[in-house]
Amino acid sequence: MVGQEILFIHTEPEAPDSALADVYVFTNGVTPADAPSGPMGFQGDVFLHVPGDPGYSPLRTVHQVRWNDDAKARLLRSAPEVTAAADAGQVAIERPGIVINMPFVR
Repeated sequence: MVGQEILFIHTEPEAPDSALADVYVFTNGVTPADAPSGPMGFQGDVFLHVPGDPGYSPLRTVHQVRWNDDAKARLLRSAPEVTAAADAGQVAIERPGIVINMPFVR
């Protein structure tokens, strides 16, 4: 197949920040025994807005969350908990510039 033309599409859109919602993805920390883990193998993702919220969008800006001290890692269950942990210096949040189309399914 070398040299053959391949047609494809990217489903990751380019959109203004005002059209995006946030998702917090954990790159270290805890893996809960009683809940699904996230894409990096640690706690599940935390979303700022859900369907019905004024800021809901299926287009998500990825915020990678890293615990500064693994021994102090705990489950964070809401966006305000994530930002409070960042304000307290417990986690670092990096925005790698990735937008993912991840609509909620009911």
